[in-house]
Amino acid sequence: MISKVGTKKINKFKVKKDDLRFRCKPEELSFKSTSELPGWEGTLDQKEAIDAIKFGLSIKNRGFNIFAVGMAGSGKTSTIQRLVKERASQEPVSKDVCYIYNFDAPLEPVALVLPPGKGKILEKLIKNLVKKLHRETPRILTTPAINRIRSEMSNKTRESMNDSLQYLMEEAKNRGIHIKVSEEGELVPAAMYKDKLITEDALSEFPEMSSDLIDIQKKLAKANLELVELSVDFEKKHRKMEKEMQETIEKEEKKLITPLIEEYIEEINEKFNFSNEVLDNYLKHLKTHYLDNYESFTDNDHGNDDSGLPQEAAEILMGAPVTEKEEIPIEFMVNVLIDRAKETCAPVYMEKMPNLSSLIGYLEYNDRHGILSTNHTLIRPGALHKASGGYLIIQANDVLTNPQSWLALKKALRHKEIRIEGLYDSSKIKIKGTVKPSPLSLNVKVILVGNSELYYLLHNHDEEFNRLFKVKSDFSTHMKRNSENIESLARFLGQIAREENYLPLSADAVSNIVEYASRLTNDRCLMINRTSILLNLLSESDFWAKERGEYKFIESKDIDKALAEKNKRHSRIEKLATREIKINHIVIKTSGEDIGQINGMAIYDLGDHAFGIPARISAITFAGKKGVVNIDREVNLSGNIHDKGSLIMVGYLANRFAQNYPMHFNASITFEQSYSTIDGDSASSTELLALLSSLSKIPIKQDFAVTGSVNQHGEIQAIGGVNEKIEGFFKICKLNKLTGDQGVIIPRSNIRNLMLNKDVVNAVKEGNFHVYAVSHIDEAIEILTGVKAGKRLKDRSWEKDSINYLVDKKIHEYSEKVRKLS
Repeated sequence: MISKVGTKKINKFKVKKDDLRFRCKPEELSFKSTSELPGWEGTLDQKEAIDAIKFGLSIKNRGFNIFAVGMAGSGKTSTIQRLVKERASQEPVSKDVCYIYNFDAPLEPVALVLPPGKGKILEKLIKNLVKKLHRETPRILTTPAINRIRSEMSNKTRESMNDSLQYLMEEAKNRGIHIKVSEEGELVPAAMYKDKLITEDALSEFPEMSSDLIDIQKKLAKANLELVELSVDFEKKHRKMEKEMQETIEKEEKKLITPLIEEYIEEINEKFNFSNEVLDNYLKHLKTHYLDNYESFTDNDHGNDDSGLPQEAAEILMGAPVTEKEEIPIEFMVNVLIDRAKETCAPVYMEKMPNLSSLIGYLEYNDRHGILSTNHTLIRPGALHKASGGYLIIQANDVLTNPQSWLALKKALRHKEIRIEGLYDSSKIKIKGTVKPSPLSLNVKVILVGNSELYYLLHNHDEEFNRLFKVKSDFSTHMKRNSENIESLARFLGQIAREENYLPLSADAVSNIVEYASRLTNDRCLMINRTSILLNLLSESDFWAKERGEYKFIESKDIDKALAEKNKRHSRIEKLATREIKINHIVIKTSGEDIGQINGMAIYDLGDHAFGIPARISAITFAGKKGVVNIDREVNLSGNIHDKGSLIMVGYLANRFAQNYPMHFNASITFEQSYSTIDGDSASSTELLALLSSLSKIPIKQDFAVTGSVNQHGEIQAIGGVNEKIEGFFKICKLNKLTGDQGVIIPRSNIRNLMLNKDVVNAVKEGNFHVYAVSHIDEAIEILTGVKAGKRLKDRSWEKDSINYLVDKKIHEYSEKVRKLS
């Protein structure tokens, strides 16, 4: 006689109706609508993450940069921006950065760091200096005094030249050489012919060369050699006198213009009443350069290269097409890379596309006849320049997709300097050299924002990462469901509604969102705080509220409508699976009894949509030595976790029924009509129950579905997706018509995860559906069969006519048959 279980005992496993969905009652809120609530500028319970960020921002030691970890949409970036801006507002403005011409090494521009706003001032002062030099230099060099000096020096040189020429003429005469001045002003030998002096060029005019003319030609050739010999000394004296004259004039001119350049440079120094070695050295070189090249300031022709540079350097630096900017000599050009004139605090910069050039800066190139050239005025800043002295925020995934950027960022942080590299690409047009800007000192706090997978990938495989990013800020995906956080959530929703011109939310709508936020965490005591999900729901709810026509607030029904419409948009696969069950292509029974067959509950997570669907599991048992065979495992249609669950189930059977004698029997278990990979251990209890039914020959009620993992002691453990699984089976029961006997069995430890939809809750309240929660496999088998599980007696036997008694008996029978056959 089988031992039946009383209804009273079974009913004690029913989940209380209030535990099916942890309600947030509108009347318990302190407001009727969010329009009554004050504004919100905080975060949804991210205290630990915020404390970590504040610590990272406060500590100035090397390597204490920050990596903010969290799921997309958790509000990491907006929170970080707010905190960093608050910190930066209390810190001084960073400095200007300029690049100037390097007179000692023209291809290596010098970085000049100045107080904020001084860069543009210097650039303007140098431009004005050039204008003044262009205006004043010609005026000074054309005064009567300097003209008189030039005239005196010219006359003196001319007299000396005449004396030298006279000496040459007399010396030639002593040698019997006549000299004639050509039309070009050159001295040429001549000879007397028919009372006239003729030159060698005149001989070509005679039609015939007589013997006299040939003699004259020979004399002229000899005289030309002697004249060349005499002219060498004359030319030497001539050049010396010309040089002395130019040097004297130049010396006098420099005396006159030196006060000019000194006066203007002194004006610049007065504007910059602070000591700066780089600037002082630059102005000193500017003075020298001007005095050495002042002739270029006497007219408007700047095309000649009088810079004294090596030819290649001159071509590179001066090779760009003439533009309005290049009216100023390149030596006088100041490239203000970073101008902080309008800033009021330390910089906060977020680089959205951190490729190599946008991160560390780059060089622009001018294209002249297919050849690229550049100079210090074409240096362009990167994010590190813009953020230096402050804070740089970068999305980790963006910088890691470009390995060069990641390496450059680590190098810059490691050496605390920024180096801009030139363009070297053999596949492009020819590059005529390039400049190499001097490195710039870097002082920046970098905040990387990414997910946990990226963080641990870097942490475990990049040694430099651990030295450079020592502060981890871990953003949570949930918060406690208490009155304080509910109030914060309501204020947050109200603030967004005001900013986006949405309708305010009623207290009922906020309550609905609170319950939805709890459901997403799979824990009734928590709420999700991923702001992106909440913002999307709020936006869609506002749309449906306004679609109603007459409205004042976003109501609870608008939240339900938004969720339902979203589910409708994403549920195509779910509808296909449900249809297969409806037309009986996939067999799922929701009534009757069967031996060794049971309804499991599977969950499909497609990323944008998760849904539950029942899965039929069957088990058969017979004599043999193979033990339990999981068909899905044998054909490689199960994952490792599912396989582990199957092996644990075997451990449970051995622990219970193989203490007194060997356990020999065969069992075959499978997910019926399953053709894709199965994973997870949530079906291990279901498989065990089907196996116990097959061994005991006690049928299982088919109006139940079961989920839960089991350990080797038969204890039922929590699983994931409990709400979706229950709702999935309920939908199939409703499809086949609710009988009032249908229900589900879940682990007791999953009660805190229950946030079932309103259809299921109402069905349970009306007695049309049931939810049971168990802690042990014995409790589940009693609900499914109505038969006692049975307790072990003192003699190690089982309570007679119980499930365990029948299972033990059947295993013993199989084992004896195997022993006898062996």
